[in-house]
Amino acid sequence: MAAKGKRRMKAPAAAAVVRELQKELKDQDAAAGTSAMVQRFELAMQNRFRGSEDDVRRKLLVHLATIQRLGPPQLPWIDLGCGRGEWIAIAAEAGAQITGIDRNQFAVEQCFARHLPVVHGDALGYLQSLADGTCAVVTAFHVLENWEFARTLETLREAARVLAPGGVFVLETPNPANPRVSGYQFWLDPLHLRLLPRELIAFTLEHFGLRVAHLEEINPDHQYGPEDYSIAAAR
Repeated sequence: MAAKGKRRMKAPAAAAVVRELQKELKDQDAAAGTSAMVQRFELAMQNRFRGSEDDVRRKLLVHLATIQRLGPPQLPWIDLGCGRGEWIAIAAEAGAQITGIDRNQFAVEQCFARHLPVVHGDALGYLQSLADGTCAVVTAFHVLENWEFARTLETLREAARVLAPGGVFVLETPNPANPRVSGYQFWLDPLHLRLLPRELIAFTLEHFGLRVAHLEEINPDHQYGPEDYSIAAAR
C-alpha cells in the first residue's frame, strides 16, 4: 500500500512519461550525430578548398611578421578556431606559449596527433573564462564570418578585455570588396553566414578600446583583387 499522502502515478501516465524521456534521449542522440556529421563535412571542406597545410602556413606567415613588429608582451597567445593547427605550429616554432581552441572535435584530434596545444571547446566561452589582461596575442583567422554578428561583437569585446597593455588582436577574413569572393567564392562554404567589411570590423575594434595598428589586403587575385584582408589591433 502506498504511504499516506503520496499518490502513485497511474500506469498510462507513467508510460507517457517514459515515452517522452525516450523521445528526448533519441533527439539528443540524433543531434549529436548531426553535429558529428557537420563537423566531418566542415573539416573535409577545409581540406579540399582552403589549400594544403603548406599553402596555409605560407599564407599565415605574414601575420607572424606583423605581430613581431608590434612587439607584444611575453604572455600567452590564444588562437580562436584553430582548425588543423597551422598557425599553432607557426607560433609555437617562433617561441610563443600558444593555445588553440576549436569546437570541431575531428580537427582537434588531428592537432592532438601532432602534439599541438589545443582545447576542444567554444571560443567565446574560453575567452570568458580568462582573467583581464592575461594574454599577449589573440588571433582569429577565417572564423568571424561563420558567426552571427552579435556573437562576433561579444568575441571582440572579450578579446579586447583579455589582452594585456601592448597586446595584439589579429584577424583574417574574406574581403567583400572582391566581387568574386562576395558573389561566389564566399558562398561555397555553407557554414559562412556574413561578409564583414573592413570598415565595420575596424570600427568595432576601436569601439572596444583597441587601436588599429595595421590593415592589409592579402592573398591577391590578379583579376579581382585581394581575396582576404587582415587587421591587427593593439591594446
